[in-house]
Amino acid sequence: MFSNLKWGYIQTALAVCITVSLPLQASKNVISNTSVLPMSPYEIMISKSFKYKEYVALKDIDAYTISLRTRISKSYGLYVDYESSDISFKGFNLHNQKMKLINKISLYRKKKFHITTDLIFERNQADDIAITDNWTLNKILKEIAPDKNIKIVDDEIIFGSSTVNIYDKNGNFIQPKVNISNLYSNSFGLKTYFGYGITYDSYLDVYLSIVKNNIYGDVSFEPQSDMIKSDGSLNSISRDELVLASGFTYFKRFDDLKLEFNYEYNKFYRDIVNKYNVNQTADLVFNYSLTERLNLFFQVKYMTHQLMNYIPYSYNKLTAYSFSRHYGFFKTGLIYEF
Repeated sequence: MFSNLKWGYIQTALAVCITVSLPLQASKNVISNTSVLPMSPYEIMISKSFKYKEYVALKDIDAYTISLRTRISKSYGLYVDYESSDISFKGFNLHNQKMKLINKISLYRKKKFHITTDLIFERNQADDIAITDNWTLNKILKEIAPDKNIKIVDDEIIFGSSTVNIYDKNGNFIQPKVNISNLYSNSFGLKTYFGYGITYDSYLDVYLSIVKNNIYGDVSFEPQSDMIKSDGSLNSISRDELVLASGFTYFKRFDDLKLEFNYEYNKFYRDIVNKYNVNQTADLVFNYSLTERLNLFFQVKYMTHQLMNYIPYSYNKLTAYSFSRHYGFFKTGLIYEF
């Protein structure tokens, strides 16, 4: 499904957090999800993500995000994020919508320490996909029928030394393709930050998390043929998985310029498709105050195994072969305080 995807845009999951942290001045307009509650009654963030490079399989990527962050009380904040992304691959397009809700609760605050809990829900949902590109179909055939000498060339099925074309009852040629439908995921979990205010303008968060992803999706193959029939297990890519993560965020303020760096290590536990079960991510964010209320930010994100942390169902039985690829994105946007 995602063949040679290398660089693009990413992030993911639903979680619950506990945190320890930081000075008030350092915490304004933080881009990353940290132990910090919003300092303003309302903050709105609008951003766009871009591809990093263009490769044979990944033609283009566009994502638009709008986030609302509000501090309802001294100890409670609410984040609501919506993202719409279009990722164009060789032979097909993925349109994904992501909705995330974060309830951020401050549990403890004393001097340089702050403990916070995030209760988070995230849902991803994609439009139905039809894969007709011959190169991608041949990769999938190696996954579902590795022992069969079968390939697709110019939309024709080559079985051994024979060429096989299949027609419907009206005599119309049936083009080989894979259909993926009803594709969505719900994510829930627990995430705990331990933060320390180093100075008035800098702090460090260290965190642990556990996330449960419930993934759903149906698969069908055309044309229906005994030559490429699987054992039935590929009629669905649905699964549950558990993700354990650890990481840290460092924040530093230089007058109007704010710098954030985040690193995260993820370990995936699944009953199926365990070809790749570790992913690492790194983020670098530059945030500049244009006015007292308006901020401009730039973000670069790097991941070792593509969209595995960002769109949970992107990694499945049909796509595992391609997840040796690294992935990255560039994102820019504005934050406005009310």
